[in-house]
Amino acid sequence: LWTLIHLKVSLSGSSKKKSFSNHHTNKKNPPYGNASVTQAGFVYMDHFILLSVGNSLCLHKYSVGTMNESMDDLRRLQNHSKYKMVTKYEQSSQSITSFTNANSFYSTLVITTGSNRSVTLYDLGKGGNGAISTTIPDAHSRSVLKCSLPSFSDYTNHPNAAYDIFMTIGAEGAVKLWDIRSPIRPV
Repeated sequence: LWTLIHLKVSLSGSSKKKSFSNHHTNKKNPPYGNASVTQAGFVYMDHFILLSVGNSLCLHKYSVGTMNESMDDLRRLQNHSKYKMVTKYEQSSQSITSFTNANSFYSTLVITTGSNRSVTLYDLGKGGNGAISTTIPDAHSRSVLKCSLPSFSDYTNHPNAAYDIFMTIGAEGAVKLWDIRSPIRPV
């Protein structure tokens, strides 16, 4: 994230560091070990950040510190941004290949694809282990590479059923369209 005032980095992170702003130990935000962050995105109308790390989804709450125009240059240039891991969801696959969510309105739905050919639907509003609402074990014959939700325009009306579909792409070259209400088989 970049602040527009000074174009200084106000929040930057790494999977090797324990805090975005500090290099010291932080027990509330443990490091990810040898796993690397493969995807990041905003969730729930930009209130949270979701990271894909190995076979885990890590949900973080964040706050971007503002740079004020104080007379003390050292205080002004300090990073006042912070983050905190809220929860971590683990999947049975070796790695999460992609995730998608609707961030243009308040939605707690997150869809992930795994290297084990599975698709998992999470309801982050349930929290804890109850967040996994549905798992499609063999969604494709090979690894699922990508999932996507439709993006809608503010200038047209869509039927409510249009919000209940998503698509997946498998390594075998198949593209499948799914209905969230009954994801037993593709549409």
